[in-house]
Amino acid sequence: MKIFTYLRSLFLASAVLALWTNAYASTVNVESPVLASSDADDDKVFCDLPYSQSFDNENNDYPGDTYVPTGWLSVGDMPFVTNSFDNVPAKDGTYYLMALESSAARNDRCYTPFFKLKKGTKYSISFYVYAPGNAQTNNKTDFELTVGTEQDAEFHSRILTKLTECEFSRWQKVAVDYTPDEDNDYCFSFHVTSKAAYAGWFGIDLFNITYPEAVPMPKAAFVPVGCYSLMDSKLICFSNSKIKMSNLSTDATSYLWEAEGAIPSSSTEKEPEFSFPKSGSYKIKLTAKNQRGSNSNTFTSLVSVYGNTPDLPIMTMDPNGDTMTTRDNLDAYDTNPYADFVAGVNHYYSHFAERFDVPEGREYEIYSLSFYLYYYNLGIRYFKEECNKPFSIVFYGEKDGRPDLNKVYGRIDKTMQEAWGTLNLGTWEQRGFEFKDKPIVADGPFYVAFEFPENLWLDETVSGATRTCVGFCGIKHRSKVSTLYVQPFKVPETSDYVVDGNYCPVEKVDSQYKGYGLYLTTWCNVKNDSGTSSIAIANDGSVVSAVRLSGDVLQVSGTKAGEKVIVYNVSGSVVGSVIATGEGCELSLSGIPAGIYVVKTEKGTMKFFKQ
Repeated sequence: MKIFTYLRSLFLASAVLALWTNAYASTVNVESPVLASSDADDDKVFCDLPYSQSFDNENNDYPGDTYVPTGWLSVGDMPFVTNSFDNVPAKDGTYYLMALESSAARNDRCYTPFFKLKKGTKYSISFYVYAPGNAQTNNKTDFELTVGTEQDAEFHSRILTKLTECEFSRWQKVAVDYTPDEDNDYCFSFHVTSKAAYAGWFGIDLFNITYPEAVPMPKAAFVPVGCYSLMDSKLICFSNSKIKMSNLSTDATSYLWEAEGAIPSSSTEKEPEFSFPKSGSYKIKLTAKNQRGSNSNTFTSLVSVYGNTPDLPIMTMDPNGDTMTTRDNLDAYDTNPYADFVAGVNHYYSHFAERFDVPEGREYEIYSLSFYLYYYNLGIRYFKEECNKPFSIVFYGEKDGRPDLNKVYGRIDKTMQEAWGTLNLGTWEQRGFEFKDKPIVADGPFYVAFEFPENLWLDETVSGATRTCVGFCGIKHRSKVSTLYVQPFKVPETSDYVVDGNYCPVEKVDSQYKGYGLYLTTWCNVKNDSGTSSIAIANDGSVVSAVRLSGDVLQVSGTKAGEKVIVYNVSGSVVGSVIATGEGCELSLSGIPAGIYVVKTEKGTMKFFKQ
C-alpha cells in the first residue's frame, strides 16, 4: 500500500500543523542536504546518514500537510501521527510519534524514509518506546522493528527486534545493530500489533541511525538559565546581572552567538553569559558548526530588569518551556515506584532543596513560600510518633555550587503535625509557609531546603497498613540544569557518588533526573540594590560595553583580551586599571571613597557612582 494514511479527528487539527511549521526558527547550511530529493521513478525519499528524528521539526521536514515527517509513511486503522499527551512528556523536546489505542485488534505500521546502506557495514539503530498497555482490559501491544527495501509489509520479512506484551510506563530505549547482506535502498518499519482491542497506545521518540565513521550534522539548541517571575513569566534580571546560556547543541566543534542589544553582543564561548541592560525582548542566535556544515537556532527571551522591588515572586520554573510533573505521573525511584518520590522523601534521602540562582549585590527578604503538595501520608501504625517528629525549612547560602551548610540565612523548625497537619491527602493541594513577621534575608544565591526526619516509617510489612509518604510537584527543566539538590544518606548501586553528608545535584543519585527541579515560589522584597551600572553606546545605538559595581568590585563587560581598562575620578586622576583577559574583567575598588568615577575602554567611557 503506497499511500499516506492520516488520522483526521479533533485529536490533531490543522492548527497544530501550522504550529510545527512556524514555531521553529532554525536554519540549516550543509555541504550535502540531510533530506535528498525524491527519486523520479518511485517517489522514494532518501536521507543522509547519520540520521536522527525527534519529531520536533529539527530537520525542517514537516511541510504543513502531513502528520509525519517528509518521507515517513504511516498506515493502518489507527496509524501513527505526531503529537503528545500533556501528562507524558517527550523523551526530549515536545512531540513524538503516537498510535492511539484501537477499538479493534491492531495492525499498524510506520515506515522511515530510505537510506542507501552498504554491504558489510554495521549500522546502529536506536529509539525510545512508550507502551503503557491498558490496565482495565489487561491487554498489551506487541512491537517489531523490521527492515526492507520498500515501504510495504510484503518487503519487511526481516525482524531486527521484537517486544511482546509491552508495558512501559516510562520511555524505554531500544537499540539494535543491522549489517546488510548487499548494497541497496533500505527503510525501517515500526510495526505494532495486538491480539485484542483496547491494548493501550504506543509512542516512539528519538529515532537514530548511524555507523562508526559517520559525521553527524551539528544541531544548535540552547536555553537561558535563570529565575522567572510568577506574575509575567519573564526572565528575571537585576541591574545588569549575567544570564548563562545552557548549550544543548550536539556534534558541534565551534559556536557563534549573536545577541543584539545584550552585553556582549556576540561570543564564541560554548556557554557564554549575557547581560541585558533594560527590560524587553532579546533575540539570541546560536550557530553551531562542524566539518560537515552548520545549523542555527534563534531564541527570543523576554526579560524584566529589576532594582529594589517589593513583593517579587521568584520561581525556578520557566513557564515558557519547562514541564510540571502531574500527581498521576510523579517520578519515583525503583525502591518503591508508588511512594519513593524524587521530589520528596525516599530510601535515599529525606532532605531536599531548591536552588535560586540570584546575583549578589542586594538583599532578598524572603517572607513566603508556595508550592504544590501531591502526596502526604503518615504511617498508620506509628501515626502518633510520626506526627511528633521534627521538620525544618532551612535557607542556605552557596559554596562551590551547592548548599553551604555553614551559611544558614535562617530556618523554620516545627513538628510534622505543626507543619503539615494530621490529615492524609487524597488529592493535590497548594500549600505554603508565610513568615512576614520574621523574614529570611539572603544576599546572594540561596537554597530552600525541606528537611524531613531520616527515620520516617517507609517500610511497612503489615498487609493493609500504610507507610509514610511525602511527594511534591516537580519540574523538568528544558535547560537540563538541575535546581533540585538532595542530601543522600545512601545511593543506588548504579551511582558512583560518594556520600559525604553534603547536598548534591539530584542527578548524582540517579543520572536520569538531570535537569530536575522543585516547583517552588519564593516571595521576596528586593532591597539595597547596590548594583550601580552604566553602558556605552555605539554610533548605531547598540550597546557595546557596560560596567557594574557590586560592592567594591567593578565588573566591566564588552572588553577583549589585552585591552586596558582605566578608572578615573572626577579630577582626572587614575584610581585603578586592569588588563582584560577576555570579554569581561573585574577590578577591586576597595579603599576608594564614595563619589562619581569614569571608566574608559576602547569602546567608550562610562560613569558610575560608588556609594
